[in-house]
Amino acid sequence: MGFIYNLLVDFATEQRGWFVTFFVLPLSLGFDLWFKARAWAIMKLFSAPALHLKRVQGVSQQIIEWRKQGGKGKLCTARGGWQSITLGNRDYKKAAQQIEINMYDILEINEKEKWVRCEPLVNMGQLSHFLIPKGCTFCYV
Repeated sequence: MGFIYNLLVDFATEQRGWFVTFFVLPLSLGFDLWFKARAWAIMKLFSAPALHLKRVQGVSQQIIEWRKQGGKGKLCTARGGWQSITLGNRDYKKAAQQIEINMYDILEINEKEKWVRCEPLVNMGQLSHFLIPKGCTFCYV
């Protein structure tokens, strides 16, 4: 299973143009709707803050296991090259210990002090969709 996954990720990265045109674009609507529905459900049910600590502990446990196995090499996220914004080569990930970081949630907002606390993989679109109904947006400094 891991070999097939790596083969597909390599193909998606190296043949990005064809892959995007014939695979990603047709599926992007469903992917976008899934994340919108997921973000809505998490924020409406207030489950993200409760799950955040568990996710952090999961990342911590992966690093502890890596150290127990000798801690050799570099660490990187397990996010596939196809999820990256830049077109750079991701060969370094093949030799590194990949850590699963499934943290895509907006945790809280403080409208009075004007800040938002997010998990590391929250994207700008998700953040915009969360802030705009509240009459807010983010500024670039």
